[in-house]
Amino acid sequence: MGIVFGFMPQMFNTYEFRDARFVGPMMLAIGVVAFILLVALGIYFLVLAFLELRYGIRLLANLPGVLKPARHIAVMEIIAIVGGNIIAAVLGVLALMFYNDPAVQRYFDMLSSDRAAYV
Repeated sequence: MGIVFGFMPQMFNTYEFRDARFVGPMMLAIGVVAFILLVALGIYFLVLAFLELRYGIRLLANLPGVLKPARHIAVMEIIAIVGGNIIAAVLGVLALMFYNDPAVQRYFDMLSSDRAAYV
């Protein structure tokens, strides 16, 4: 909207709006900055989704291709709160908590030992 309204001061009568000449450039700048931030956040969320999907597919395979927990994905989910994704941030914290659980650590140790048995 800032980009669209950035070109609107030509429609204003300068007698009615004396500062209308400043509204256009300000709205244009706000629109451009917001657009750049949204594109950056969109790229970040796409990369995060790709990493989560790739890790999940490898984890659920018949012979799991995963040998250790994905702490980097959990940290990226926590950072996702910058974009307003509260659910991902909560799940990232829970994932980090579960990765320290002895049962989860035994599971990944079992995956490592089973993988060594197949090789």
